[in-house]
Amino acid sequence: MPGKVVVVAGPDGSGKTAVADRLADVLAPSVRRLHHRPGVLPAKTRHTGPVTEPHAQTRYPLVLSVAKLGYLFTDYLLGWWLRIHPFRRAGGSVILERGWWDLLVDQRRYRLAVPSGLIRTLGVLLPRPDLTVVLEGDPRLLRSRKAELTLAELARQRDAWRSVPLRRADALYIDVASPVEAVVEQISSRLADVGRPAGAPNVRLPVAAARWSLPSAPRRTAIAGLHVYHPVTQRGLVAWWAARAVAASGGMRLLPRGCPPPVEVVDLVTAQVPPDSAMAIARTNHTGGWAVLVIDPNGRPRSFAKVALTPAGREALAREADSTQRFGGRLPGVVRAPRVLRRTASVVLFEAVPWRPRTRPWELPPHVAGALGALWRSGDGRRGPAHGDCAPWNLLRAAGGWYLIDWSDAQDAVEPFWDVLHYLVQGHALLGRPSADALVDGLLGGHGQVGAAVRAYADAAGLQARGAAVRLPSYLSASRSGLDSEKVDERRGLVARDRLLARLQHV
Repeated sequence: MPGKVVVVAGPDGSGKTAVADRLADVLAPSVRRLHHRPGVLPAKTRHTGPVTEPHAQTRYPLVLSVAKLGYLFTDYLLGWWLRIHPFRRAGGSVILERGWWDLLVDQRRYRLAVPSGLIRTLGVLLPRPDLTVVLEGDPRLLRSRKAELTLAELARQRDAWRSVPLRRADALYIDVASPVEAVVEQISSRLADVGRPAGAPNVRLPVAAARWSLPSAPRRTAIAGLHVYHPVTQRGLVAWWAARAVAASGGMRLLPRGCPPPVEVVDLVTAQVPPDSAMAIARTNHTGGWAVLVIDPNGRPRSFAKVALTPAGREALAREADSTQRFGGRLPGVVRAPRVLRRTASVVLFEAVPWRPRTRPWELPPHVAGALGALWRSGDGRRGPAHGDCAPWNLLRAAGGWYLIDWSDAQDAVEPFWDVLHYLVQGHALLGRPSADALVDGLLGGHGQVGAAVRAYADAAGLQARGAAVRLPSYLSASRSGLDSEKVDERRGLVARDRLLARLQHV
C-alpha cells in the first residue's frame, strides 16, 4: 500500500519542526524527512541549525532570482520522481517541511524577487502531496516562540498562507494554540481518509472565521447541509440564500477547506448513523457543544445530532432529551417537538426537521402562541410547564406545521405567559422587532401582531389577555438574572430589559 506525502508549512514560530518530529513518530518506521525541497540538486550552502535571521541578506537581482527559482523548480520536479515517488510507492511516508509554497509566502527568506504569478504557475505544475498542513495562529504567540520576525510580518505570512492555491492538494489549516499532540491527531485523522473512496470533502463557512463544516457535493447534499444553520437575522437570511445559490450551482467545491471538527465528534456521531451518511457540522454557543445534520446519499436530512464533549454539556444534553420527551407530547398537533431517535451520554439523535426560512421570524403566529398556552394549561392552573427558551431561533416552520426545538431550559411549574413574553422580548432585544412601541402597545392595548399572539395564548390557557401586561415586569426581572453581561448577545438582552422596565414605570 502506498505511503503518504505530507507538507508541514506555516510562518516562523508555528512549530513546524515539533509537529514534523511527532508526526514522524506516528508514521514510523518507514519515514523520510525533507526540509524545504527534495535536495537532489546540490545546495550552495548547507545549514545544520535553524536560520536565526531569515531576512538579513539582500535579495538577488531579477535575473538571478528567476534563475534560482528555475533551479529550485527543477529540484522539486526531479526530486519527486527520483526520491519521493519511489519511496512512497514502496510504502514509506515523506514529511516535507515548508515545501514549494513557502517560496510564494516568504520570498525574502530565499532572497528572491520574482513576480508571484511565476511562482504560482510553476507550483501548479508540480505533483501534489497527499496533504498540506498549514500551521497558523496569533502573531503574538508565534513571536513569543521565535522572535526573528516582526508581528506585522508574521501577520502578513499568516494571511498569505490563506491565499495560497492549495485546491489541488488536500489542505488542512490548524491553530497552533492547541498542543502538539492534538495537532498531530488532526493530521493523522485526515491522513486516514486519504485514498478512501469517500464523498466530496467538507468546506468551511464563513470563509473568514469558520464556524460550519459543510459538504461541498453533490449539489443536493450541499444544499441540505446548509440546514445545519437556522438564520433569523436579515443579514443571516441573505447570507443563507446566497450560500444556497452557490450550493445549487456546484460552487461549494471552490470554497476552501477548513479545520475539521474534533475527531471525537465525528466518531461519536458515526457510531449512531448509517455508514453512507454525509454530515454538516456546526459549533454551538456552548463550550464543547456541536450540532450535526446527518444527510442520506440522496441529499435528504436523516437526523439531527447534538454532541457534548464536557461534563456540563452532557448534563444539559440529557436535560434537553428528557424535557423534549416529557413535554413535547403535551403540545397540540400544530406544534411539535422533534422526536428523540437515540441517545447516549454524549450524543442525542433527533428526527430531522424539514424547516423553511422565515422572512419575519420575530412574529409569533397566533396558533403557535395558542399551543404554548395549551402546554401551560396542562399544569395545575396556577403554574404550568413552559419551554423556557421559546425564541425565534428555536421555532422552525415546516410544511406540515411548526417545530419547537432546544428544550434544555424547560420547566414544569412557571408563571403564566412566560413563553409568549420571552419570545417577544428576545425578538425585540436581538432582532430589533417588534419595536418597543409595538411590544408595549400590543401588551397593554391588544394591538397588532403582539396583541393577537397574547390573546391566542390567553384563550388556550384559560386566562385573561391583560394578564400578560401584568406579568411583564416580573418576567423582565426574573429573566435578566440569568444573563451574562460579558457576552454580547446577553448584554443586549440586559439593556433591552432595563429599558422596557424603565418605560413601564412611566406608563
